[in-house]
Amino acid sequence: MKKEGENINFSTPTEYLVLLQAIFIGAGFVAGVLYLIFAEPKASNFIFAVYFIYVLLLIIGVVGLCKEFVDFIHRMLKVEELTKYRNDYLIAFGAMGVFFVVLRVFVYFSKFSEELINVDGGRKEVTKQSVESKKVETKSIPEPEPQSKPASSKPSCNCSTPRISVTTTPTCKICSAPYTENGIHTPRIIKECGHSVCEQCADNLLKLKTENFITCPFCQKVTIVHGSAETLPKNFALLEQIESVQKIPMMSVKPNILY
Repeated sequence: MKKEGENINFSTPTEYLVLLQAIFIGAGFVAGVLYLIFAEPKASNFIFAVYFIYVLLLIIGVVGLCKEFVDFIHRMLKVEELTKYRNDYLIAFGAMGVFFVVLRVFVYFSKFSEELINVDGGRKEVTKQSVESKKVETKSIPEPEPQSKPASSKPSCNCSTPRISVTTTPTCKICSAPYTENGIHTPRIIKECGHSVCEQCADNLLKLKTENFITCPFCQKVTIVHGSAETLPKNFALLEQIESVQKIPMMSVKPNILY
């Protein structure tokens, strides 16, 4: 064990392991930033990389301040060297956890989703305010109230009025086009939040700023997409509802005449 005040000189396997971890983590972050900038030359990719570096430096600064504060406490309390190393490892692994969490969360607060996309040949704003609900709506015709029968000696007519329920085909909440089992209006699920949009609108959202992630217009959560909108999973619940709507027969009920 090193004496108090002795600097780390990488004389133990543990110190070499920590150095190797730092090299791999740093190389991974650098490679990720370079990929964002040069994978596909776009202004949005460059801006995203700048945000990435900004948050990275901010985290390093906060962790550095925490490390200096802990070292100050160690010097004041004259903590043993073993305890110092343990605390340093806790700070190091905590910093790695912060990197992975914060860098994934900060994109939720970006302004990429507050843009206009082309829908049906026009420009339509897709934000939280422009989309009221993600629920599939159904409409029904209310049952008419029964009419009172006049007292007479004529043959009575017992007319039974059936309750008719008309279920509409689910539609996309962005372009209002009815969902279809195949084609550009197939319902696709945004994986991070579970909301659904048609395949055409998902493609528009992918092409809005970048082609490697999509921002949900309903909740602003970000989903990384490896490919086109066709790689997103289908919403089979909506497809089953479409199929059930198509199977509803047109029925007419004749009144029963009682003599």
